[in-house]
Amino acid sequence: MLETPSTSDLTAWLLFHRITDENARARMPRGGEALSSDEIENLRRWIDQGAEYQSHWAFSPPERPVVPPVADAEWPRNAVD
Repeated sequence: MLETPSTSDLTAWLLFHRITDENARARMPRGGEALSSDEIENLRRWIDQGAEYQSHWAFSPPERPVVPPVADAEWPRNAVD
């Protein structure tokens, strides 16, 4: 299966393959109308201009933020305070 690369090579983008697939069952968006030629062209230009893939934040492991300093160190009882 193709992965979404951080390159402007259109043939390597799974997104582009999925929105232009001839098979309606494989084409995105599923259950809806196919994208218009203008919408596909906009995505093609975006990729050609160097689109960079970023994973959705929900798929990244959570990171504990740094606890900010406080004026009165005796006041907070835990990190939430």
